[in-house]
Amino acid sequence: LGMAGLYGVVLGASNQYLLGVFVLLFRFITYHMNVFCGAVFQYRIFKSITTFSLETIRKKEG
Repeated sequence: LGMAGLYGVVLGASNQYLLGVFVLLFRFITYHMNVFCGAVFQYRIFKSITTFSLETIRKKEG
C-alpha cells in the first residue's frame, strides 16, 4: 500500500489506471528478481561444493 500511495502522487489523477502496472513492476523487481538470483547463486554454490567433495573422495580412494 505504501508504494501505491507514492505512485499515485507521481502519476497524478489522470493516469491512475497505470497504478497497478507500476506496483506489480516494483514488486517484481524488489522481490521476485531477488528470489530468482538467489536461487541461481545457491545452485552454483551447491554444485561447486558437490564437485569439490566428489573430487576429494576420489583422491582418497585412488
